[in-house]
Amino acid sequence: MSKEIHIYKAAPVDDRQIRPVIVHITEPIPEMESLDAAEMTYWNEADELSEALYDALPGGTFDRVLVRLMEIKATLFRVSHKLPEESRHASAT
Repeated sequence: MSKEIHIYKAAPVDDRQIRPVIVHITEPIPEMESLDAAEMTYWNEADELSEALYDALPGGTFDRVLVRLMEIKATLFRVSHKLPEESRHASAT
């Protein structure tokens, strides 16, 4: 069963109307031919989604979405997020 949410859009400023945004998240991400292709896909989708939310949401809602996302992502890891491969790559440059 799909999840549907309804959120207020931002109030118009002067004569600038805020277009409604509909996000469809329906298909699983396909296998990628490389890590670079996967990274490009993730960045492209993140750019598209973040731009749509930034343009359409009230500032107060957008700010709180950022906070909630950071709260969700906050970890209690005792180790670095940096992978050992990243350390070797960084020291080679």
